[in-house]
Amino acid sequence: MLNTLDTVIAFAVIMTVLSLLITLVVQMVSATLSLRGKNLANALALTFQTIDPSIGKYAHSLAAQILRDPIFSDSLWQNKTRQSLDENAQKFIAAERKLRDAKLRRPDDPNRAAAISKATAEVNTTKAAVTIPNVTPNREKPWGFWAIPWGGPMEIATAIRPGEIYRVLQEMREMSPEEAQVLNIPKELVEKARELVAALHRLDLPAIESRVKLKDIAAAAKMFAPEQQKAVLDALGSFGATVERATTQAYDRFQRWFGSAQDRSEQWFQIHVRMVTIVAAILVSVLLLHDTV
Repeated sequence: MLNTLDTVIAFAVIMTVLSLLITLVVQMVSATLSLRGKNLANALALTFQTIDPSIGKYAHSLAAQILRDPIFSDSLWQNKTRQSLDENAQKFIAAERKLRDAKLRRPDDPNRAAAISKATAEVNTTKAAVTIPNVTPNREKPWGFWAIPWGGPMEIATAIRPGEIYRVLQEMREMSPEEAQVLNIPKELVEKARELVAALHRLDLPAIESRVKLKDIAAAAKMFAPEQQKAVLDALGSFGATVERATTQAYDRFQRWFGSAQDRSEQWFQIHVRMVTIVAAILVSVLLLHDTV
């Protein structure tokens, strides 16, 4: 009896130690290859391609640009400070923003033309004193499992909120190509961000159908007395969902697409971790001559 108990205890201890060792190896490989960050970047790029199919390869470049931002990246390999701009570059960016604000004035504003002309002259003056760098695009293809672990994948974030992504897209689409390059952003991404946000504002088929239904409901409700109109609307079981689809805003649509992609990202990461776990278990068993099944 005691011999059997000793065997069971020894077996449990050995398996526990091996499990801890395998877990350690899996975590090391996962962190070294940046599997979570790669899968998140692929999922974000897939979200962009779903919203705007014409974005193509720039979806991966845009995803890498957002995820490697110091305020989002949780990597030790990413700088924890932004690039410092000299005085001329700061003046140029300020002039670009003044021009943007001037163009946003109401068309009937009598001072709009003068403000645009003044801001344009200031942009041209400050631009002459600035050296616009040539920023090359980021990675333009999906991250593979065996992609080099140093450099890009070690700098990108492993988690991000949809609101943070949407805010970056809004800020990026307002930049001029030269302003983006001064801020170390590829100029191609500015136009892609504009197209992406524009695609989010386009009504999809469910929203169009819902608006038509709402008009029909409003017309039908007018046939009843005011005190009966609420009862008519409450009797429509799908009215709430209809209103929700018809009033969907761009951010809500983006949040839903990214939520689906984030779920896929987590599943991809789990699949990769399982693969690493199986390989690590086999290697540990072979290297330690562990002959227990």
